[in-house]
Amino acid sequence: MTGQPLVSIITPSHNHAAFLEETIRSVLAQDYPNIEYIVVDGGSTDGSVEIIKRYGDRIARWVSEPDEGQSHAINKGFRMATGEIVAWLNSDDLYFPDAVSTAVKCFVADERLGLVYGHGVFVDRDGGFLRYFTEVEPYDAFRLRNCSDYIMQPTTFFRRDALLDVGLLNESLHYAMDWDLWCRFAESGCGVHFEPRLIAATRVYPETKTTAGSRPRLNEIFRTLRRHATGWWPHAYFGFRATELRSTLERRDLSLLQRARLSMRLFLLRLANWRNILYDRHRSNDLYGLRRRTNELMPHARLCWPVYKDCDGVTLQLRSRRERKVVICTAHGGNLETTLLPGKNAHVQVELPRAVTPTPVIDLLCAVERAGRGSTTVVIEEARLI
Repeated sequence: MTGQPLVSIITPSHNHAAFLEETIRSVLAQDYPNIEYIVVDGGSTDGSVEIIKRYGDRIARWVSEPDEGQSHAINKGFRMATGEIVAWLNSDDLYFPDAVSTAVKCFVADERLGLVYGHGVFVDRDGGFLRYFTEVEPYDAFRLRNCSDYIMQPTTFFRRDALLDVGLLNESLHYAMDWDLWCRFAESGCGVHFEPRLIAATRVYPETKTTAGSRPRLNEIFRTLRRHATGWWPHAYFGFRATELRSTLERRDLSLLQRARLSMRLFLLRLANWRNILYDRHRSNDLYGLRRRTNELMPHARLCWPVYKDCDGVTLQLRSRRERKVVICTAHGGNLETTLLPGKNAHVQVELPRAVTPTPVIDLLCAVERAGRGSTTVVIEEARLI
């Protein structure tokens, strides 16, 4: 693979007019020129078709007809695709401006790769930053099949030949079809690469399948893991079940006895999930940091995700209790480094590209702080649009 291979991107959609236009714009605003964009609509009645027609001259193919669910719609798009590299972006998710070019560079550099994935973030219904997808980690086939779905779907790109070799999505699955596909890639032995760059954002709101799936989702995940796990009882199930129990415990209508029973079950699940807990305590401390440290930083960094359609950038005022080097990563590429002196403020100006999708989503801070143990010592004093 050389030059600029054709990249086919499929967006499945059904009655998502509230988000569809932002998704389409995030694809069309990519800095990579050779994209085949395919939109597969399931016969929407909420104005989605009118939005698609508005961008029809820049969309390679689109259909609007009833389908048999999300997996079926995505597979329909895969069969239409002609690119050497393929991906799918759901109609409520978004790409960062250099997502496609970042993935292409990885495939061009290594012909053995079948799957590339990267960093992602969660945003709310309006595109406001929630948190990083801190569960992500470098590729490990055993952990993927047994312990954790650490690959965020919108950040993934596949080589088309590799996808056809392992098979398209399992259309009988409604919640775990992506994890099932990652496991098949792992079983095939093809090359999988983790690129530590921000690739995509996924929305979280009550109506999403992941949020509303509850017990049917857990059951499907368990069945999927039993097919692919190398052991009898996959550890990942314990983690998902514990998450559901923690959510239940937040309800206020539980009696004291119910709360005690659920707390005991949660304790037993965490005990059974010792392998993941132990692994998390010894995770490598890369640029993005451990989960706890990264999330400690977010309340400060959250100010730095502006509605940037009418601004040229942002000025940050940083402060540290001791001397340390700070790295500020921007989604459109490039790192800015500065050294903070104890007790003194440092001003850093970050420019944003003008030709980005005009959405309320993200193009700024990926991480502030490289290395170092203990609590976060870099504070964002001020974030001001310019």
